[in-house]
Amino acid sequence: MLLLPLLGWLSCGNFLDIEPQDELSRAEALSTIRGIDAILVGAYQQLSFTDYYAQSFLFFPEMVGNLVPLDDNAGSVLRYRQVHDLNVPSDYEGSALNQLYDRPFTLLYAVNDVLAALPDLEEGTPEQRASLRGEALHLRAVAHFDMVRVFAQAPGFSNGAAHPGIPLIDRPLGVLDQPSRATVAEIYDLIVRDLTEAADLVDPSFSRRNGDNVWIEPAVVLGALARVQAYREDWQSCAEFATRAITASGRELTPRETYLEAWEDRDLPETLWRIDIQRLLTSSGGTSPARIAGRGEEDPLCRVSEDLMSLFAPDDLRRQLYPQDTRGFRLTAKYPFSPSAIFNPIYLRLSELYLLRAEANAALNNDALAQADYDLIHQRAVLNAPPITLTGPELLEEIRRERRRELALEGHLLFDLSRWGADIDRDDCAGSVRFCDLTYPSPYFILPIPEDALFRNPNLTQNEGY
Repeated sequence: MLLLPLLGWLSCGNFLDIEPQDELSRAEALSTIRGIDAILVGAYQQLSFTDYYAQSFLFFPEMVGNLVPLDDNAGSVLRYRQVHDLNVPSDYEGSALNQLYDRPFTLLYAVNDVLAALPDLEEGTPEQRASLRGEALHLRAVAHFDMVRVFAQAPGFSNGAAHPGIPLIDRPLGVLDQPSRATVAEIYDLIVRDLTEAADLVDPSFSRRNGDNVWIEPAVVLGALARVQAYREDWQSCAEFATRAITASGRELTPRETYLEAWEDRDLPETLWRIDIQRLLTSSGGTSPARIAGRGEEDPLCRVSEDLMSLFAPDDLRRQLYPQDTRGFRLTAKYPFSPSAIFNPIYLRLSELYLLRAEANAALNNDALAQADYDLIHQRAVLNAPPITLTGPELLEEIRRERRRELALEGHLLFDLSRWGADIDRDDCAGSVRFCDLTYPSPYFILPIPEDALFRNPNLTQNEGY
């Protein structure tokens, strides 16, 4: 790695003029293609820390129905029990989730510096510089999208999504800048603008990193747009972007015959983008996703809930992804534990794009189109399943259940319930929880702004209920 020190990238400037011999200065890094490329690699790596996609961001949305923390494991209490209880204190005492606020900001500082420097860069071809800009815009959109889902209610929470969102960070910040919270509508507008521009700019042929799905390609950006438009309930755009992403990917759905094996081998061919956590495991002390509830983990933090298992028919192939261990706990083969192998978590795969398009078409009353996409996913999992005949609201509800079955433990459940305006409805809860069920809307569908962030920036306001 060219710029490992930039993993801790800050945009507040230097306090001293003396620069360490083994670090590139900020000005040097931003004045060359090599330096900017390295900063972007560092930005990608921000996603791969334990307190981001390697564990916390991937699993805390699953604690409201798909996972249950184990009381005999201290790690589950520290990291996940409070989320399962829907009782996260604003000081985050006893929790490691406060880094979910800081980590995306670190990424945003880096990519905004790149975006500010690229217009003055003279190295490289215009196409190469444009592609780097596209990568930076995509990563900026990802960070804003992640933060607004965690710390702000979904767009449908208020009329025009006018309720408080997060700080909008679309430029390098000075040491005295203390941005207030933009509205959720403003944040989503920025996300869509960034992704729309990135879709036209990203070109893997100008990247020295092409050929590996841990880097951005146009289909990933289009798929991200489809997902974001689903949150905004812009169903026509969602369906269109999903179709474009499916076509641009050049991929096909993983066949039924190799579906389980592909998960076991950590190589699902339909994956468009996965988060590369392997390179940070040694340097940062990161932890594999398998630590949470992976098959083969001897001391898991959580178990798979019976609420999730009850959604699978007896002959559903995906039931086999959740075997029982010797204690009778259901774990998951989506993240098989092995001392010598790591699974890079999936951010986007083809199955989600078909389910997004099915959801969009069902919402648009295009029942036949929605049924066709639903059947592609469901009939792969359930051999000889008849074509679906549901229509209208019943079809939409079944597509949502299929989404939960197919994408379980991939970081979606809480966010999906929020954007649907659906209640948290659980039967399988750990003992002594504050809320096993929770009616929407509620302040507890999102996390509190950390108190230390409020202290550092007096222009911020706390979320309702905290």
